[in-house]
Amino acid sequence: MCSLVASFIHPALGGGFGLGYKIQFGYDFVGDSYNGSNSFVPDPDPLDCGGHGTHVSGIIGAIAPTFTGVAPNATLGVYRVFGCNGGSGNDVIIAAFNAAYQAGAQIITASLGSPSGWTEDPLAVVINRIVDAGVSCTFAAGNDGKEGLFFASTAANGINVTAIGSVDSITTPQMLYEGRFTINNSVNTTFQYLPANNPFPEKISGYSLYALDYNITNPADACTELPSDTPTLSEKIVLIHRGTCTFLSKIANVQKFGAQYIIIYNNENPMINPQSPSEVFAGMVSAEQGGYWIARLQEGLTVNFYFPANSTATLINPSNNITGGSMSIFSSWSPTNDLYAKPEVSAPGGNILSTYPLHLGGYAVLSGTSMATPYIAGVIALYKNAKGPQTKIDSLTLRHILATTATPLFFNDGKKTYPYLAPVVQQGGGLVNAFATIHYTTIISPSTLNLNDTSYFKKTVSFTISNTGSAAVSYTLIHKGAATAYTLDVNTTLPQRFPPELTTQYATVIISPYVLTIPGKSTAVIRVTVTRPTCLEAKRIPVYSGYIYIQGSNKENFHLPYVGLGYNMKCVVVTDFENQFPYISNSSDTSQNPKPIGTNQTFIVSNGMPTINWRLVMSSPLVRVDILGSGKQINVAEMNILGSIPDYPSYWVSRNYFIKTDTSPLYYNVSWNGTLSTGIQVPAGNYRFLYRALKIFGNQDNKKDYEIWTSPMFNIQYEKH
Repeated sequence: MCSLVASFIHPALGGGFGLGYKIQFGYDFVGDSYNGSNSFVPDPDPLDCGGHGTHVSGIIGAIAPTFTGVAPNATLGVYRVFGCNGGSGNDVIIAAFNAAYQAGAQIITASLGSPSGWTEDPLAVVINRIVDAGVSCTFAAGNDGKEGLFFASTAANGINVTAIGSVDSITTPQMLYEGRFTINNSVNTTFQYLPANNPFPEKISGYSLYALDYNITNPADACTELPSDTPTLSEKIVLIHRGTCTFLSKIANVQKFGAQYIIIYNNENPMINPQSPSEVFAGMVSAEQGGYWIARLQEGLTVNFYFPANSTATLINPSNNITGGSMSIFSSWSPTNDLYAKPEVSAPGGNILSTYPLHLGGYAVLSGTSMATPYIAGVIALYKNAKGPQTKIDSLTLRHILATTATPLFFNDGKKTYPYLAPVVQQGGGLVNAFATIHYTTIISPSTLNLNDTSYFKKTVSFTISNTGSAAVSYTLIHKGAATAYTLDVNTTLPQRFPPELTTQYATVIISPYVLTIPGKSTAVIRVTVTRPTCLEAKRIPVYSGYIYIQGSNKENFHLPYVGLGYNMKCVVVTDFENQFPYISNSSDTSQNPKPIGTNQTFIVSNGMPTINWRLVMSSPLVRVDILGSGKQINVAEMNILGSIPDYPSYWVSRNYFIKTDTSPLYYNVSWNGTLSTGIQVPAGNYRFLYRALKIFGNQDNKKDYEIWTSPMFNIQYEKH
C-alpha cells in the first residue's frame, strides 16, 4: 500500500525505513523547503516534518500495544510530495503516483486535493488510468463542505477513483498538552490546552501574555482589523476570545502585527482544536482559564508562559452527542460538473486519534476527509488479505462493494440530526461497513446510478445483482428517498453555503423486478424507472437522490445510490454578473477588494497594469481572456481578437470560494503588461479585455455557448528609456 509521507521512526510505524520494516519503500520528491511554487530538492528519505502524513499512515496500519490502525499488518510505501509548508504541483503528485504504481503498490491512497469538479482535470485523468490498470486509488473528497454543492475535489473527481467523505467520530478524543505560567514571576502554575496543529515550542518560554480586549463577554474579539497603534506582537502570546467569526479570521488580523503564538479561550462547550495556518502556533484553553488571565491583566499584573522541550499529552475521550456518527459538516459536496456523484463512500474522519511525529508529541487528534481516506484504504487492504491472492477482483468492483454495503446516514447540520437521509452528493453510499465489505457474498454493480440532468435524463437505468455464493438467495427491493438539495440561493445565481436548503420532495421509483430469487453463482439484471420529483424550483438547480434498498434472505442488506439533476446544465450561469464582476482595476491597487476603474484610463505598464477581475459562481471548462484592438486579427470562437493574454485560455476552471480563508481567493484576477500569449508586445494604444467563460457542456467553437463580457476601453503606454 502506498501513502504520501510518514514519520517512519515512530515505533507504531515500525521504527525505520526499508526492507524488514513496516514502511519498506518510497521517495522524497520535494525536500523540506518546497512550498508548491519554488524549486524542489528530492532525496531518498521521505521523512514527514509536518505530521499530516504520519497521522494518515497510522490510520492505515499502525501497530502498537495501545494503538492499532485499520490494517495493522499492511506493508506501506510512502512518497513525499509536500514540503514542511505550502502546497504541491500536479507534476510532483503525478510523478509520485507513477512511482508507486511502478513499485507494485496494490492500493494507493492520497489525502490531498483542491476544488475542481472536472473529471478531465489532468491529475484526475492520470489517477483514473492507474485505477483502470488494476490499482485501487482512494482520494479525499475535500474539506470544503461549507461551500455547498458542486465543489468536488481533484483527483477525487476522477470517474473511476474512489472518493471518500468524512463522518464524525462518536467520541471527541482530545490530546491535552500542558504548559506553565507565572503571575509577576510567582510560583509556576500548570494549565492545559488543545493545540491547533503542534504544541507550543520551548523557545517561547518567558514570553508574556497580551490581551486585545479585557471584556470576557465579547466573542467578537479580533474579528475586525486591529487599531493601527497596536504594538508588535511577534514576541507575545496573544489571548483572544472565541466566537462570532472564524479562527482563521481572528488569527489573520493579529498576524498583521506579527503574532505567531496565540491562545484562544473558549466561549462554549466543548473545547476544540482551533483551526490555524501551519506557520502559526495556536491553542485553546477553557473559558475559566482565559477569564482568570484577563482578570490578572486587568490588575496590571504580568503573565508569563513556559513550555517543555518534549511535550507529552493526556488523552480524554468524551462522547460526541451532537454530530457523532453523522457526516462531518466540512466534508465536500458534489456532483462533479459532468454530474458524477462523489464521494462513493464515507468513513470516520472527524476527530480522529492517530500517530504523529515524535517531536510533536507522538499522537494527535485531527479532522478531515484526509483522515477518512486512509481508513477506506485500510479496509481495502483487509479485504485483499482476507480473500487472498487467488481472488481476482478488479478495483471498480471493489468500489461497488464498498459503496453498496455502506450504511446511509441521516442529515445533520452540525447542530442536530433530521429525520431524513442526507443527500447522496454529501455521503455517497454512507458509512463504510468493513465486515459487510469483506464477508458479504452478493455484489451490486455499479456503485451509483447517475440519472444526469433534464436534457440528458436517463429515465430508465439498470444494475446487476450477482450472487457469488453457492446457495440461492431471495431479494426484496424497495426505494428510499434522500433529501433533495438546492444548489443556488433564492432569486440569484450565487451558490448556497452549508447547510443548503433541503426538501423531502423525492423521486418516484419503479423497480422491476422488486422480488426475485437468484441461484448460486448467478446474476440478475434489475431495471429502475425514475420520475423526477415534482414542484421543485428548477432554476435553483435541485439535486435529488436516494437509494435502492436490497434485502437478501441471507441477511445481507445493500443500498445502491442514485443521483439526478432537476435542471439543464447547459443553461447554468457560470459567471457572477451580480456583484460588479467582471471589472477592471489597477494592479497597483493591492487591497483585498481592488476598486473598479472607469473607461479610457491610461496605464504606464511599469507603474500599474490593467487587471481584469471576475468570479465564477459555477465552474467553466474554458475561460478565455483575449485582447481587442486595432491590428492583425485572428478569429477564435466566431469573434475577432488580437490574441490572448499570457497563460490563457485556461481549462477546467473551478468555481470560486464564497467563504474567505487565508488560501481561498474569492475571485480570479490577472494583470496584463501588453504582451500576448505569442510573446508579441502590442504597440501603445487603446485596448479592451474580452472575457469569455464557456458554459458547462458548451462547444468551445460556438460563440453562443459562452458568457461574454467586454471591458471598458483602456490605454496602454510604455515608459520611455
